[in-house]
Amino acid sequence: MNTNTLEYIVEQLKNNLHKIDSDENNEILKAEQAVGICSTMLLELREYVDHLDFKSKEEEIRFFKEIKSYVLGEYLYYSKLWEILIRQPVTSIRRRKKYLRQMIAETQKFFNENTEFYLYYRSGATHFDEKYFVRTEISCTLNCSRFIYDPFFSTSHDYTLAAIKSNEKIAVYCNDELNKLKRWGKFRLVRSDMTWSLTKRDLMLIVYGLYYTDAINKGNDVSIKDLVKGFESLFNVGLSGYYHIFYEAIQRQQPFEYLDQMKETLSRLKEESDENKRQKRRSRK
Repeated sequence: MNTNTLEYIVEQLKNNLHKIDSDENNEILKAEQAVGICSTMLLELREYVDHLDFKSKEEEIRFFKEIKSYVLGEYLYYSKLWEILIRQPVTSIRRRKKYLRQMIAETQKFFNENTEFYLYYRSGATHFDEKYFVRTEISCTLNCSRFIYDPFFSTSHDYTLAAIKSNEKIAVYCNDELNKLKRWGKFRLVRSDMTWSLTKRDLMLIVYGLYYTDAINKGNDVSIKDLVKGFESLFNVGLSGYYHIFYEAIQRQQPFEYLDQMKETLSRLKEESDENKRQKRRSRK
């Protein structure tokens, strides 16, 4: 088994996932692309195992405990993340909070059902590694798929370890999203049936303007993605591909027409207010 080649495969996967995270704004598409990349990497690993023999049990243990469990864990994580993203409620913050809490409860249920092995993994123990991560004639799990139930590419616990890593990441993601919603909820005192009436381009000009002028949290601990999600929830509008919406807006012949219109409207209101004040002063004389 060429260890350097395997390490290259894992490093390549990490780089590809990082590139997707940087280049793709749509979270659902990002998860879909990540699943595809992880699937391809798992097939490559399967080919290596099929054609090469492990030189020792230690090498086999390292492959199934560290290499395969990492790649499979990423595959399971992005598969579950995609499911969460397409199923999550978008009608209200309260329902989204409830949904995320349910997802967190599911991860905890998995840990509870696998307590013994979870503690073994978390403690860093190795004394049962040969039992857990070396293939035998009856190596299998209760979960069946091309990557999970394959006696030549599976041990008794490599899938369980990958699922643990996946569930840990899902729990972190859901808790992070829940905390964001809690912060938004503190300031959201408006009804949830409001809808944005103008173009998405107009709204994205406002979002990017707020972001790049550090108008929210003084520019700290807030991202474009956070603002987009907040405006999506506030005005019941979908802003997937928001970078492209903004880029399209600023490429137009009159990109800031709406902002100019807003400025003119507010200036007119100021003039009317000033005139009303003058009239009131004259009427008191």
